[in-house]
Amino acid sequence: MLLLLCRLIENRSGGTAIEYALLTGVIGLVVAGGMTALRTELSNVFTTLADAQKTP
Repeated sequence: MLLLLCRLIENRSGGTAIEYALLTGVIGLVVAGGMTALRTELSNVFTTLADAQKTP
């Protein structure tokens, strides 16, 4: 039993998959934040264009 526990602790083969998962999560958060900022900027641009068309 102790040997199995020691082998389990020393096994690091799943570490890379966890690192990739964390990296993917961080990239997803950055993309979501960027899309939010882009949405705000596009909304402002379209609002300005709509206001310009209303003004004779």
